Amino acid sequence: MFDLKSIRSLSGAMLLGCAALAWAAPADDMRKAVEFDDARTVQKLLGRGVDPNITDSRGNPVLVLALREKSLKAATELIKAKDIDFDKANPAGETPLMMAALQGELDMLKLMVDDMEAEVNKTGWTPLHYACTTGRNDVVKYLIDHAAYIDAESPTGTDAADDGRAWRPYRDREAATR
Repeated sequence: MFDLKSIRSLSGAMLLGCAALAWAAPADDMRKAVEFDDARTVQKLLGRGVDPNITDSRGNPVLVLALREKSLKAATELIKAKDIDFDKANPAGETPLMMAALQGELDMLKLMVDDMEAEVNKTGWTPLHYACTTGRNDVVKYLIDHAAYIDAESPTGTDAADDGRAWRPYRDREAATR
C-alpha cells in the first residue's frame, strides 16, 4: 500500500509544514500582542529573539501599527527593543516618528528621540509635516526644538509651513524677528 519512499516524502512534507507554522507563529503572536496592547507578551517575544522590525501581511512594521492603533504600552516595549529600526517605513513611507507625530503622541516621540536617539529628519515627508497637519502645537514645538528642518521639502513641493495650522505661531514669530 505505502512504500518507504512515499512515507519519507510524506514525513518530509509534514516536517516542513510544521516548521513553517512554527516560523509564522512569532510574527502572528507579535501582531496580536500589539493589537491588544499586551506589553508583557511583546516583552516576552522580544526576549525570545523575535525581530522588533517584523511587518504584518500588508508591510506595516509592528511599531508603526502600535502607534497608529494607540497601543502605547506595546509601542513602548518595541521602542526600547535593542535592534529597533526607527527608519523602517510602511508601504506609504510612514515611519514610527511620523506616525507618533500624526497621532499627537508626544511622549512616544520623546521616548524615541530623547531616550533612543532617533533622527527627526528624513527626506520626503517628515514627522514635522505630519505634526503640522494635526494642529498639535506641542508636537510641532518639540520637533523644532529638536532640530527638525522647518524647510524640508515634501514630495509635493510643500514645506511644514504649508502643511497646516500648527505651524502658524512659529511662522509668525519668525516673521516678527526679521
